[in-house]
Amino acid sequence: YSVWIFLAGILGVLYIAGLNLANLDSLVGGVAAWRVLLVLAALPAFPAVLFRCWWTDESPVFLVSKGKRKEAFQVLLRICRVNRLDERVVLPSEADFLSEGREGSEEGVRQQKHRMEDEGEIVRVAEGDEEGGNEGGSLRGDGRDLSIERVEETAGRQSGLVGVVASAWAHLRRMWMYDPWTLALPLLMIWFFQSVAYWGFTLFLPSFLAASGVAPRMTIFLMVASELPGAALLYFVVDRQGRLFSLRLFLLLASLSAALCTLFSAFAVQPGGYSEETAPILRICLAVSCCLLYFSLIPIWAVLFVFTPEAYPVHLRATAVGFFQTATNVPGLFTPFLSAYLTERGQPWVYMALWAAVVLAGTALAFGALRHPKESAVSTRDGSSSRGGSHSHQGRESREDQKSHKPIMPASISIDGPESNRRS
Repeated sequence: YSVWIFLAGILGVLYIAGLNLANLDSLVGGVAAWRVLLVLAALPAFPAVLFRCWWTDESPVFLVSKGKRKEAFQVLLRICRVNRLDERVVLPSEADFLSEGREGSEEGVRQQKHRMEDEGEIVRVAEGDEEGGNEGGSLRGDGRDLSIERVEETAGRQSGLVGVVASAWAHLRRMWMYDPWTLALPLLMIWFFQSVAYWGFTLFLPSFLAASGVAPRMTIFLMVASELPGAALLYFVVDRQGRLFSLRLFLLLASLSAALCTLFSAFAVQPGGYSEETAPILRICLAVSCCLLYFSLIPIWAVLFVFTPEAYPVHLRATAVGFFQTATNVPGLFTPFLSAYLTERGQPWVYMALWAAVVLAGTALAFGALRHPKESAVSTRDGSSSRGGSHSHQGRESREDQKSHKPIMPASISIDGPESNRRS
């Protein structure tokens, strides 16, 4: 489904690139071309508003938080039907679901707490636990980090802005401590480098192509069109080979394409040494390598948006996606100025070489540091791992459910609330 959303985005950009090829000056007499382009670019927003208002369901989590449990249950039923799941197995009965909202939340909180501890979704300490390393009383006997627990309790008692900040800090810390070295840090840097490379390369792309002797408008249209086969390749490999394999594959292809762009842009503008027949060939090679770069660089966004929430447990997914996506806004503070400086004062190949180095850094992190949660585990006192124990527990549960032909409730439709995370 995420790939289909990504494909719709590609078609939207292709629509704008096609408008850029048209002669808008003669389309409406006496009206500036940029005004016509602005109106035509805004037209698809109107049907989008209709789809958003009348054909899109509200989040079940939001509905439950507002006390609209009946509406939330109807949304969950539709989710089950779309995913071809038996709602009698994966969901409680409507009466039980509605009664949970009327009952006290203390029992629900206790069940949620035990569920999280059983599935290893509590922050645990990897080192020193075997020897009773509980310095400063920061750990409980079950491995719970009391500093995080105190922040959560304090946030629960506070209200207003202070409570919101304390709660956000608690969630961020739990998300970060889930796996800081093989998941959180490398994934954060990959998101960051992806944003730097994309915006750095795209913002002054017409100037770069023109300085390299390549027709900007047609080349940009072909670059956007090349995203379509990239999306097709992603659709083929993302489920068959996995998310991490897809991320590494497209990052590697993007690095090679960026290196070719740097090489051809350097040769295409060298004064002398090339015949009139050679220079056009180099510029065609530059245009093709730019298309290959968009073929591989743009689908990385779709992979990141799929990989990131799946790498974290349900109660940390929204925090993780929000945190990493927010980090991608930071490059907007400096990439426009750096791109403008390189375009005005540097050679075209210097402009491309910088962003190629950034893509290469992200590729190195994906291959050298980033691990899928199933591949890395944090050691605990009993020799298992917090996440490893979670997966082994889920694996045993899945095998038992397969024997009884009863699927468990998918994580994608779990309600992130203490009283409603229950299995059939």
